[in-house]
Amino acid sequence: MEQNQIDSLRVASEAQERVIETWLRDEVVPAMEALIADPSRALSIDEARDRLLGRSKFNA
Repeated sequence: MEQNQIDSLRVASEAQERVIETWLRDEVVPAMEALIADPSRALSIDEARDRLLGRSKFNA
C-alpha cells in the first residue's frame, strides 16, 4: 500500500471517529441523561421492536 493510500485511510478513519464522537455527545448522552432523570420514558422491548418495524398501537 502506498503512503498516500495510507494517509487517505487515516484521514477517513479520523473523520468517522469525529462523526461518532459528535453523535455520542449530541444525541446519545442527552438521551441517556433524560432516561436516567425520568425512567418512565423507557420503552419495553416490544415497543422498541414495533417502532423499529414501523408498527404502533396507533396504526395497527
